Amino acid sequence: MTDSSGNCTGHIALADAVPGNSSFELTFDEAKRLCEYSLDIVCISNFSGQVLWSNNVDTMITGYTKDELANISWQEITHPEDVLKVSESLQVVSQGELRPCTEIRIRCKDGSYKWISWSGVPVIEENKIYSIGRDVTAQKIAEAEVKRLASIVQSSSEAILSVDETFCITSWNRGAEVLYGYKAEEVMGQSIQIVLPGLHSSSCLIDGKRTVSHDVQELHQRRDASPVEVSLSLFPIYDEFGAAEGTAAIIRDISKQKAAERCIGQFYSITSHELRTPLSSIRGVLGLLEGGLVNAESHEGQELINVARISCDRLVRLINDIVDARNSDSGALQLHYQELSVEDLLSSAVGNTAAMAREARIKVVTEFVPCSINCDKDRLAQVLTNLLSNAIKFSPTDSTVRLSARLAGNGLRFTVDDEGPGVPRHQTDNLFQRFRPLDSSDSRAREGVGLGLSIAKSIVEQHGGSIGIDSEKTGGSAFWFEVPLTRVWQQSTVL
Repeated sequence: MTDSSGNCTGHIALADAVPGNSSFELTFDEAKRLCEYSLDIVCISNFSGQVLWSNNVDTMITGYTKDELANISWQEITHPEDVLKVSESLQVVSQGELRPCTEIRIRCKDGSYKWISWSGVPVIEENKIYSIGRDVTAQKIAEAEVKRLASIVQSSSEAILSVDETFCITSWNRGAEVLYGYKAEEVMGQSIQIVLPGLHSSSCLIDGKRTVSHDVQELHQRRDASPVEVSLSLFPIYDEFGAAEGTAAIIRDISKQKAAERCIGQFYSITSHELRTPLSSIRGVLGLLEGGLVNAESHEGQELINVARISCDRLVRLINDIVDARNSDSGALQLHYQELSVEDLLSSAVGNTAAMAREARIKVVTEFVPCSINCDKDRLAQVLTNLLSNAIKFSPTDSTVRLSARLAGNGLRFTVDDEGPGVPRHQTDNLFQRFRPLDSSDSRAREGVGLGLSIAKSIVEQHGGSIGIDSEKTGGSAFWFEVPLTRVWQQSTVL
């Protein structure tokens, strides 16, 4: 016998008559023993729900004695949320209709509740219901656990999916929907190799291996054909008899992790170059002076000492950039605000790059709207100095770099405009990321580890501003950043 959900609630046995016992009938005592030996509650009640007789299983399940049960109404021990369900069932059965199994919670003597699945047959002429109650508490707990685990799987940010023995998809959670761009209803029953063409043949999802595999790294393809680097953990699935019935996969997007690893590798490569070059210069100068090949007091000696000083400054800038980048990550990049005129700010940046511009034969022109802003003078000068030095570094000899400060809504826009080769359009998205210098080869001629613009972006954003590049400019580059200003004087000056 089964309930409305197809669950087994009992058995009906059919047997041939035993030779010599064709007229066999149960005696009253045998029928009573059959009820007493049952593992289910067997009871007789009236249409009001009052129990007239029951076997001893009800006392075993609830902990009450027979006398205690006789003095308790069914409403008292039924869970409040199930009382209406029982009342409706009694009403239907009292009209002679069969009611599918009804599952309700019964309060035990210790205060806990147990789930009982009831099925009964009404006998109208006797005003009685012959019922069987089965304890399904363990089944309910198991079902709740399955639902809980299913909810965890479904809400996981990682892609979790499974396939059957024919490699057709049997489950696909929301994490998989986000990662690959396919809705569950679109892929259920589809071949995993059609949905994920990037899945390698080495994967046990395909080759049928029944081993657990962790951190299998592959390059997959999303619905929009974009690549995604993933890490797979694969687990075989077995049925209740131990036979393999499929494979489950937990797939994690490691694109950001891989990008970070590449950035770190590039950082090591660039930093080693940036360290080797000035150190080699310093070592060469010291060797010449120590060996007496050059007199430190001579003109040549002074030039060599100046080369060593420039190399030392280059090392200091490298170390400062690395420290600033780390402080920006940890929130230790502190700003000290003060009221400052734009003229002083521009003059500071121009002064910091004057020697560099003179050596490169670059003319720096400034123009600004006189006003004051509330900012950290040293940090904002650091941003301008970085943009100016980049412009000078990439500008051809005898060209001009323009530094301007103009009103822009409620803020002030600083722009550094050069006549250099410009920035390729495909590289503009990476400009303000770390360890992304425009020239990342070990043999490049220009110094820098690719931290300056990233640090500049952090400083500007801490000032409540924004930074970017004019991608519409033809010829040269125009980097800009905007910060809020405090007051404006109505006059304009060009230096």
